[in-house]
Amino acid sequence: MANKNDEDAQTSQPSQGLYDRSPRGSTVLKVEHLVKNFSGPTRLSLHTSPPIQAVSDVSFVAHAGETLGIVGESGCGKTTTARSIVQLIKPTSGRILFRGHDLGKLDRVAKRRVRQEIQYVFQDPSTAFNPRMTVHDVIAEPLRIHGRYKQGGADRVAELLRLVSMEPEHGERYPHEFSGGQRQRIGIVRAIALDAQLLILDEPVSALDTSVQAQVINLLKDLQDRLDLAYVFVAHDLSMIRHICDRVAVMYLGKIVEMGTKTEIFEQPSHPYTQALLSAVPIRDPSLRDSRERILLEGDIPSPSSPPSGCRFRTRCWKAKDICAEEEPVLLDRSGIGHPSACHFATPSSST
Repeated sequence: MANKNDEDAQTSQPSQGLYDRSPRGSTVLKVEHLVKNFSGPTRLSLHTSPPIQAVSDVSFVAHAGETLGIVGESGCGKTTTARSIVQLIKPTSGRILFRGHDLGKLDRVAKRRVRQEIQYVFQDPSTAFNPRMTVHDVIAEPLRIHGRYKQGGADRVAELLRLVSMEPEHGERYPHEFSGGQRQRIGIVRAIALDAQLLILDEPVSALDTSVQAQVINLLKDLQDRLDLAYVFVAHDLSMIRHICDRVAVMYLGKIVEMGTKTEIFEQPSHPYTQALLSAVPIRDPSLRDSRERILLEGDIPSPSSPPSGCRFRTRCWKAKDICAEEEPVLLDRSGIGHPSACHFATPSSST
């Protein structure tokens, strides 16, 4: 039997086979009890306000060839979770495992190798581009950094541009000469330049026109089908989440309150917060729109530096009772419909 030191060594260092593609359906990412607190603003030199609990005990997995959506109101911790995965933000506690390797235990060399496999796509790709670089140089930059440009790098850039329906000649131009949708294509193609297996997509289409959004989403789905990519898709647009995601995690005030397949979440939501979000999704059919009950949440979102006791949603929930203030609900399948929700009184609603 291997001892603990042997197990830690296996976890802390990527194997030589890290660059092999993960088979479709295999676990690429596993997040375990992720917590991220930010220090409060300093009022006096010796005193600070309570820490802001941006992410509190979040766990989920993502599989090759699958899209996991993380949805919730602004400030719920979606982006903090996403940035913690790629180590742009150091987690306060918890583990993030990529293909079985604990990212928090990797040394500098190992992290450099793993970064080729995990890439982040920002909402505004322009912020990630050097404006003095041509598109060719923007895409070639990660290849050069990791020593992979000298061996056919120019051909690789041309191939990547074709992959996203752009021409190699576009590489001679600068990012600002392209439309928002084309710049996002450039951002996506740079993310997969090093054969990434996991893309963290932080609201990648929210700044685009509706017609362009559809084009970019279709591109992402096509790339996923070709390359068996795993996506973590952060968004607040539930219609977009329903279109692209296979599974959905609903976040509220730093916690996941419900998780399931998109069919389970959209057709049988059991957490009151999920039900309220879905009741606000626009419906094209006027007859269905008029017959649907709109759930209006009262009050403001509590401060993450001082969340409510027990259930964090109870201050805005119409089902709240005494137990909700006394006992924090665990993410469990209490309603018996096959997917978990963190509510003492979880009851599935009809399709919204």
